[in-house]
Formats: sequence, C-alpha cells, structure tokens
Amino acid sequence: MSIKKYLLFLLLGFLFVAPVAHAAIAFDNEKTSVYAASGVSTTTYTMGSGANGVLLVWNEDGGGGDPQTVTASGTALTKIIAGSGGAAFGISLWCLASPPTGSIIVKVSSTAQIYYSEISYTGVQSCTLDGSASSTGSATAGTNSITPSHTNTWMTSYAENESTASWTATSTPTGSVLRGNSGEFGDMSMVDSSGTIANGSAYKQGFTFSASTAYGIVSATLIPYAAAPAGPPNLDYQFAANLKLTGNAIFR
Repeated sequence: MSIKKYLLFLLLGFLFVAPVAHAAIAFDNEKTSVYAASGVSTTTYTMGSGANGVLLVWNEDGGGGDPQTVTASGTALTKIIAGSGGAAFGISLWCLASPPTGSIIVKVSSTAQIYYSEISYTGVQSCTLDGSASSTGSATAGTNSITPSHTNTWMTSYAENESTASWTATSTPTGSVLRGNSGEFGDMSMVDSSGTIANGSAYKQGFTFSASTAYGIVSATLIPYAAAPAGPPNLDYQFAANLKLTGNAIFR
C-alpha cells in the first residue's frame, strides 16, 4: 500500500471512531439517618446492582469534628467535601465508587456525636464532583446554587437544621425530589434533582424549615459515567512491515 493511500485510509478510520458513550445517572437508594453519641456506629445499607454506582455518606458532626473513618463492608470511603455547613456543626461528604451490591455494612468512626445519612446513584463517573456549594445561617429557609460545567449532571444536597424541622424541598428550575426526611431529631434531609440539569446554567436547591435556627446546607453535582471511546477500525497493519529505514529509500 502506498503512503498516500494509507494516510487516506487512516484519516477515514478516525472519522468513523465511535463517540464517547455516556450513561444516565439514576437514583438508587437512601437511608436517613443514623445517630451515634461517639465511637463506631454501624448500619446496614442496600445497594442496587446498576452499573457505575456510587455510595455517598453525608455526615453532620454535631460540632465535634469530621469522622475519622467511614467504611462500607470493609472498604474505606474517600472524604470529598470536608467540614462545610456552619459554625455549630460541620457537614462532610464521603464517597465510594463501585461499591459492592446488595447488603452493605456501613461503619462511621467518630470521637464525638455524629449523625449520618446514606444515598446512592448509578451511572456516575467515580467520586469526582462537577462542583459543590455550602451555606449556613439562622433563618426559616436556605438555598445553594451550582452552575455545572459538565453535561447531564445531577445535583444533590444535604441539610441540617437545629430544630425539629418540617422540611420542604425547593429548586429553581423545579424538579428536585426529597429523598430522606428523618433522623434522631427529625432535623436532617437529602434532596436531588431527580434528573439532569442544564450545563452552564445555575441550578438552585433549598429547604424551608419550621423554625428560624442555625442551619447548614451542602450540595454537590455528580458527573455521568462516560465510557472510553472505541478505537479506530482495523487498519492495514502490514503497512509497518513495508517501511524501509535504510538509506534514502524510506518507503517502497
């Protein structure tokens, strides 16, 4: 094969390389919430069998600092948001990509009182976040806003309020869904967009509370899983064997 023909064939091959395949993020399960005075708290969580899953564990530290460790069936989770949420308490987010499916034993180790909730999704690109936001105050409502830099992201938020709260989830545009609304004192909640949000446009998630006391809200946007693109079609690999690297006769 001549060099001109090969280069033309190579160009055509790259034109027909398959594009990157994107999966859709989907809600899997949730559990809100667990309380422990200190030490190691253990809970059982059920993870679905969908592909490219992530397990998220939100922790509210009660003013005593973030947990020392969080594990799922013996595998350590990574802290991807640390100590955000307010002066009276901090909210951290821990993540495990591709967790085991079925029944999982979640253990949270802390030297202080701790409250934690779990939520899981499928179709997510590991534990890398598109973005995050936090806010704190003392009011009957609070809101976070994130402008995604990736397409087809989902936004999820966790809120803690220092009162027995009657929660209402809000979002702009609309569409967010309350995923958990319980706890030792009824003061913790999770919400997500329940669908993709627009790339490059601000998306707001918020909560209204039953009393004007201290609150903290932490939010994150999840990136959808993207499979590696397929390679070019099978080319004439015998071309390499036709190369001559002696003298000036490089190609025959």
